[in-house]
Amino acid sequence: QDKIFEYILTLSTHLPAVLLPGANICESCTRSMTEHACTHLANLKLVLDKISTYAAHKPNTTFVIVGDHPLHL
Repeated sequence: QDKIFEYILTLSTHLPAVLLPGANICESCTRSMTEHACTHLANLKLVLDKISTYAAHKPNTTFVIVGDHPLHL
């Protein structure tokens, strides 16, 4: 089977963040970070979990995931 390359660019690293449907903010985050930072991290976890689930069904695929700029918490 041919190898496949997939490139994913995230554009969701801007604050203030709005919680995406299905994202969950963990309790420990809210004790140590701002609400918007926790929201962003919950969104990022949701997106990465979905990519991971998708990638599990693509064994011959190389994934590169990048963002539009670094997140400073």
